Amino acid sequence: MKLKFNINLSKVLFDLIAINIALGIANLIIFYTFWVDGWSYPSLFIFINLSTLLVFFLSSQSHFNPSFTFKKIIRFSLKYLLAIILFVTIYWLIVLDKKYYFVHLGLFYSFTLILTIFFRFIWVKIFSILLRRIFTTKNLMIVSYDHQKIIQTVLHNDWLKYSIVHSLNEMKPSEMTLYTKQFDLDLLIIDLKEKNDLKEEYKQISDRLNLPLLFLNPDSKKAKLERIIGEYKLFT
Repeated sequence: MKLKFNINLSKVLFDLIAINIALGIANLIIFYTFWVDGWSYPSLFIFINLSTLLVFFLSSQSHFNPSFTFKKIIRFSLKYLLAIILFVTIYWLIVLDKKYYFVHLGLFYSFTLILTIFFRFIWVKIFSILLRRIFTTKNLMIVSYDHQKIIQTVLHNDWLKYSIVHSLNEMKPSEMTLYTKQFDLDLLIIDLKEKNDLKEEYKQISDRLNLPLLFLNPDSKKAKLERIIGEYKLFT
């Protein structure tokens, strides 16, 4: 839980830095200063930062992880940024009564989009390096008819520090103990597919063995493998 909190805190701090730099640049271009005098500007400044925090924690930004490509970063960030822009625009229209030039907000929004995406890309690169150093190597076994595809996904995300010790097409719950002892497992990934009825039995045995267990396709629906693995490992 502490790791999850620290990672989320670092993400939102990177966003806040990007957004406040964007605001400062817009101020410098329009007003020739980073900080504008008067009561309305501090209230706008506070509202922008509070909106960023609110939208971040109400949206699914915690899923943002080092598995993401630059294309995914852009797609994942746009809805989040557009929500912030909407809140700020409403505040500017209703509370501030168009106190500042629309071109000022336009510049701020443009710089916000560019800098936030850029800072998120930097975050991904930094944390990919840090997590490679922080995480210890963990022995992983994969149970799936598509285990070759899963192996490629795991190897592609080398910051996970997984060592794939074995893979097989299927495994009965009763065989979990044997494989755990044989390979000294730290994590087991099981693709349930049409075997959802065995989920509880797998969980009971994994609890007894104190072995972290990750289910793919837990509801017999195709799930994105990269997202599941990224979310799981990043927060455990």
